[in-house]
Amino acid sequence: MPQEGALFPQLSVGRNVTFGLPRARRSDTAIAEHWLGVVGLDGLADARPHQLSGGQQQRVALARALAAEPSVLLLDEPFAALDAGLRVRVREEIATILRATQTTALLVTHDQAEALSLADSVALLIAGRVAQHGPPAQLYDRPVNLEVARFVGGTVELDGDIRGGILTCALGSHRPEVAPADGPVTVVVRPERVHVVDPACGAQAVVTECRFYGAELGVHVVLGDGTALVLRLPATRSCSAGQRVGLAVDGPVLAYPR
Repeated sequence: MPQEGALFPQLSVGRNVTFGLPRARRSDTAIAEHWLGVVGLDGLADARPHQLSGGQQQRVALARALAAEPSVLLLDEPFAALDAGLRVRVREEIATILRATQTTALLVTHDQAEALSLADSVALLIAGRVAQHGPPAQLYDRPVNLEVARFVGGTVELDGDIRGGILTCALGSHRPEVAPADGPVTVVVRPERVHVVDPACGAQAVVTECRFYGAELGVHVVLGDGTALVLRLPATRSCSAGQRVGLAVDGPVLAYPR
Protein backbone atom coordinates (compact mmCIF):
# COMPACT_ATOMS: atom_id res chain seq x y z
CA MET A 1 0.00 0.00 0.00
CA PRO A 2 1.89 3.09 -1.24
CA GLN A 3 2.10 6.55 0.29
CA GLU A 4 -0.56 8.26 -1.82
CA GLY A 5 -2.84 5.34 -2.64
CA ALA A 6 -1.81 5.31 -6.32
CA LEU A 7 -5.34 4.60 -7.57
CA PHE A 8 -5.93 4.37 -11.31
CA PRO A 9 -7.97 7.48 -12.25
CA GLN A 10 -9.45 5.87 -15.38
CA LEU A 11 -10.96 2.99 -13.39
CA SER A 12 -13.95 2.97 -11.09
CA VAL A 13 -13.42 2.44 -7.38
CA GLY A 14 -14.65 -1.14 -7.74
CA ARG A 15 -12.27 -1.91 -10.61
CA ASN A 16 -9.42 -0.39 -8.59
CA VAL A 17 -10.20 -2.81 -5.77
CA THR A 18 -10.10 -5.88 -8.03
CA PHE A 19 -7.17 -4.75 -10.17
CA GLY A 20 -4.65 -7.01 -8.43
CA LEU A 21 -6.75 -10.15 -8.85
CA PRO A 22 -6.36 -12.73 -11.65
CA ARG A 23 -7.87 -11.31 -14.85
CA ALA A 24 -10.84 -13.69 -14.78
CA ARG A 25 -11.94 -12.35 -11.37
CA ARG A 26 -11.48 -8.62 -11.96
CA SER A 27 -15.06 -8.13 -13.12
CA ASP A 28 -16.51 -9.83 -10.04
CA THR A 29 -18.51 -7.01 -8.46
CA ALA A 30 -19.23 -9.09 -5.35
CA ILE A 31 -15.52 -9.12 -4.46
CA ALA A 32 -15.26 -5.34 -4.83
CA GLU A 33 -18.42 -4.77 -2.81
CA HIS A 34 -17.22 -7.09 -0.05
CA TRP A 35 -13.89 -5.35 0.45
CA LEU A 36 -15.38 -1.88 0.11
CA GLY A 37 -17.78 -2.90 2.87
CA VAL A 38 -14.86 -4.05 5.03
CA VAL A 39 -13.23 -0.60 4.76
CA GLY A 40 -16.51 1.27 5.27
CA LEU A 41 -17.10 2.45 1.69
CA ASP A 42 -20.30 0.60 0.81
CA GLY A 43 -22.05 1.86 -2.32
CA LEU A 44 -19.01 3.59 -3.83
CA ALA A 45 -17.98 0.88 -6.32
CA ASP A 46 -19.09 2.96 -9.31
CA ALA A 47 -17.48 6.21 -8.14
CA ARG A 48 -14.21 7.54 -9.59
CA PRO A 49 -11.13 8.14 -7.40
CA HIS A 50 -11.25 11.93 -7.94
CA GLN A 51 -14.71 12.00 -6.34
CA LEU A 52 -13.36 10.67 -3.04
CA SER A 53 -11.63 12.44 -0.18
CA GLY A 54 -7.99 11.70 0.63
CA GLY A 55 -8.98 9.42 3.50
CA GLN A 56 -11.46 7.52 1.33
CA GLN A 57 -8.82 7.04 -1.36
CA GLN A 58 -6.47 5.51 1.20
CA ARG A 59 -9.18 3.11 2.29
CA VAL A 60 -9.77 2.09 -1.35
CA ALA A 61 -6.02 1.41 -1.63
CA LEU A 62 -6.29 -0.75 1.50
CA ALA A 63 -9.29 -2.63 0.07
CA ARG A 64 -7.31 -3.29 -3.13
CA ALA A 65 -4.39 -4.64 -1.12
CA LEU A 66 -6.61 -6.83 1.09
CA ALA A 67 -8.56 -8.19 -1.90
CA ALA A 68 -5.40 -10.00 -3.01
CA GLU A 69 -5.40 -11.82 0.36
CA PRO A 70 -1.69 -11.20 1.01
CA SER A 71 0.31 -13.14 3.59
CA VAL A 72 1.95 -9.84 4.62
CA LEU A 73 0.86 -6.32 3.75
CA LEU A 74 3.55 -3.61 3.41
CA LEU A 75 2.33 -0.10 4.20
CA ASP A 76 4.87 2.46 2.96
CA GLU A 77 4.25 5.79 4.74
CA PRO A 78 0.52 5.37 3.90
CA PHE A 79 -0.68 8.41 5.86
CA ALA A 80 2.04 10.95 5.01
CA ALA A 81 -0.01 12.74 2.34
CA LEU A 82 -2.98 13.37 4.68
CA ASP A 83 -3.42 16.46 6.84
CA ALA A 84 -2.78 16.04 10.58
CA GLY A 85 -6.36 15.57 11.80
CA LEU A 86 -7.32 13.20 8.99
CA ARG A 87 -4.08 11.25 9.36
CA VAL A 88 -4.87 10.25 12.95
CA ARG A 89 -8.43 9.17 12.13
CA VAL A 90 -7.53 7.20 9.00
CA ARG A 91 -4.59 5.38 10.57
CA GLU A 92 -6.74 4.27 13.52
CA GLU A 93 -9.49 3.09 11.16
CA ILE A 94 -7.00 1.13 9.07
CA ALA A 95 -5.39 -0.42 12.15
CA THR A 96 -8.83 -1.59 13.29
CA ILE A 97 -9.52 -3.10 9.85
CA LEU A 98 -6.16 -4.92 9.75
CA ARG A 99 -6.76 -6.45 13.17
CA ALA A 100 -10.34 -7.41 12.27
CA THR A 101 -9.14 -9.16 9.10
CA GLN A 102 -6.17 -10.69 10.97
CA THR A 103 -3.78 -9.33 8.34
CA THR A 104 -0.09 -9.22 9.21
CA ALA A 105 1.23 -5.79 8.24
CA LEU A 106 4.64 -4.14 8.10
CA LEU A 107 4.34 -0.36 8.49
CA VAL A 108 7.20 1.91 7.40
CA THR A 109 6.98 5.35 8.99
CA HIS A 110 9.08 8.26 10.25
CA ASP A 111 6.30 9.32 12.64
CA GLN A 112 7.16 8.13 16.15
CA ALA A 113 3.62 8.59 17.48
CA GLU A 114 2.27 6.60 14.54
CA ALA A 115 4.64 3.70 15.16
CA LEU A 116 4.08 3.63 18.92
CA SER A 117 0.28 3.85 18.71
CA LEU A 118 -0.32 1.37 15.86
CA ALA A 119 2.32 -1.34 16.15
CA ASP A 120 2.41 -4.47 18.28
CA SER A 121 6.18 -4.56 17.77
CA VAL A 122 8.53 -1.75 16.69
CA ALA A 123 11.95 -1.99 15.06
CA LEU A 124 13.83 1.32 15.19
CA LEU A 125 16.39 1.79 12.42
CA ILE A 126 19.18 4.32 12.92
CA ALA A 127 21.90 4.67 10.27
CA GLY A 128 20.64 1.53 8.56
CA ARG A 129 20.87 -0.69 11.64
CA VAL A 130 18.20 -1.94 14.04
CA ALA A 131 18.95 0.04 17.19
CA GLN A 132 16.18 -1.59 19.24
CA HIS A 133 13.30 -3.98 18.60
CA GLY A 134 10.40 -4.71 20.93
CA PRO A 135 6.95 -3.66 22.16
CA PRO A 136 6.23 0.09 21.82
CA ALA A 137 6.11 0.65 25.60
CA GLN A 138 9.53 -0.98 25.99
CA LEU A 139 11.14 1.36 23.45
CA TYR A 140 9.60 4.38 25.16
CA ASP A 141 10.18 3.40 28.79
CA ARG A 142 13.48 1.50 28.48
CA PRO A 143 15.41 2.70 25.43
CA VAL A 144 18.75 0.94 25.11
CA ASN A 145 20.75 4.12 24.62
CA LEU A 146 20.49 7.90 24.60
CA GLU A 147 20.04 8.06 20.82
CA VAL A 148 16.99 5.80 20.97
CA ALA A 149 15.59 7.74 23.94
CA ARG A 150 15.79 11.00 21.99
CA PHE A 151 14.26 9.47 18.86
CA VAL A 152 11.14 7.91 20.33
CA GLY A 153 9.99 10.81 22.47
CA GLY A 154 10.75 14.08 24.21
CA THR A 155 13.52 14.08 26.79
CA VAL A 156 14.49 16.12 29.82
CA GLU A 157 18.26 15.65 30.12
CA LEU A 158 20.53 16.48 33.04
CA ASP A 159 24.01 15.67 34.25
CA GLY A 160 24.08 13.11 37.04
CA ASP A 161 26.20 10.64 38.94
CA ILE A 162 25.69 6.97 39.87
CA ARG A 163 27.00 5.54 43.15
CA GLY A 164 25.92 2.11 44.37
CA GLY A 165 22.93 2.03 42.06
CA ILE A 166 21.60 5.38 43.28
CA LEU A 167 21.41 8.27 40.83
CA THR A 168 21.93 11.83 42.03
CA CYS A 169 21.09 14.84 39.86
CA ALA A 170 19.48 18.28 40.07
CA LEU A 171 16.06 16.59 40.35
CA GLY A 172 17.08 14.67 43.47
CA SER A 173 18.10 11.07 44.14
CA HIS A 174 16.49 8.18 42.26
CA ARG A 175 16.96 4.51 41.49
CA PRO A 176 17.11 4.34 37.68
CA GLU A 177 15.37 1.69 35.57
CA VAL A 178 18.76 0.24 34.66
CA ALA A 179 21.78 1.37 36.66
CA PRO A 180 25.05 1.62 34.71
CA ALA A 181 28.44 1.36 36.39
CA ASP A 182 29.33 4.01 38.98
CA GLY A 183 30.36 7.32 37.45
CA PRO A 184 29.02 10.32 35.54
CA VAL A 185 25.85 9.77 33.52
CA THR A 186 23.33 11.59 31.37
CA VAL A 187 19.96 11.47 33.12
CA VAL A 188 16.84 11.21 30.96
CA VAL A 189 13.25 11.73 32.09
CA ARG A 190 10.20 12.01 29.85
CA PRO A 191 8.86 15.61 30.02
CA GLU A 192 5.34 14.53 31.05
CA ARG A 193 6.76 12.71 34.09
CA VAL A 194 8.17 15.83 35.72
CA HIS A 195 5.44 17.47 37.80
CA VAL A 196 5.18 20.89 39.38
CA VAL A 197 4.66 20.66 43.14
CA ASP A 198 4.67 23.04 46.09
CA PRO A 199 7.86 25.17 46.13
CA ALA A 200 8.69 23.77 49.57
CA CYS A 201 8.88 20.27 48.08
CA GLY A 202 10.99 18.70 45.37
CA ALA A 203 13.78 20.33 43.39
CA GLN A 204 13.64 24.14 43.39
CA ALA A 205 13.13 25.88 40.04
CA VAL A 206 12.00 29.18 38.54
CA VAL A 207 9.61 29.41 35.58
CA THR A 208 11.08 31.49 32.75
CA GLU A 209 8.40 31.02 30.06
CA CYS A 210 5.07 29.26 29.39
CA ARG A 211 3.86 28.34 25.90
CA PHE A 212 0.33 27.18 25.14
CA TYR A 213 -0.05 24.16 22.82
CA GLY A 214 -3.75 23.47 23.20
CA ALA A 215 -4.00 20.37 25.39
CA GLU A 216 -0.69 21.10 27.14
CA LEU A 217 1.71 23.81 28.20
CA GLY A 218 5.40 23.94 27.39
CA VAL A 219 6.88 25.25 30.64
CA HIS A 220 10.48 26.46 30.58
CA VAL A 221 12.20 26.36 33.98
CA VAL A 222 15.67 26.88 35.39
CA LEU A 223 16.89 24.75 38.29
CA GLY A 224 19.01 26.05 41.15
CA ASP A 225 22.23 24.90 39.46
CA GLY A 226 21.35 26.80 36.28
CA THR A 227 20.10 23.79 34.32
CA ALA A 228 17.32 24.80 31.87
CA LEU A 229 14.49 22.33 31.23
CA VAL A 230 11.29 22.28 29.17
CA LEU A 231 8.37 20.44 30.79
CA ARG A 232 4.99 19.34 29.40
CA LEU A 233 2.09 20.10 31.74
CA PRO A 234 -1.69 19.89 31.30
CA ALA A 235 -3.15 23.12 29.88
CA THR A 236 -5.38 23.30 32.96
CA ARG A 237 -2.34 24.30 35.01
CA SER A 238 -1.47 27.95 35.28
CA CYS A 239 2.01 29.40 35.45
CA SER A 240 3.81 32.66 34.87
CA ALA A 241 7.36 33.81 34.30
CA GLY A 242 9.23 34.35 37.55
CA GLN A 243 7.09 31.88 39.50
CA ARG A 244 8.99 29.64 41.93
CA VAL A 245 8.01 25.98 41.85
CA GLY A 246 9.11 22.60 43.09
CA LEU A 247 9.69 19.73 40.66
CA ALA A 248 9.08 16.04 41.33
CA VAL A 249 9.55 13.02 39.06
CA ASP A 250 6.78 10.43 38.74
CA GLY A 251 7.85 7.42 36.68
CA PRO A 252 10.98 5.83 35.25
CA VAL A 253 14.30 7.66 35.40
CA LEU A 254 16.90 6.61 32.84
CA ALA A 255 20.68 6.92 33.03
CA TYR A 256 23.32 6.48 30.33
CA PRO A 257 27.11 6.54 30.83
CA ARG A 258 28.86 9.70 29.64
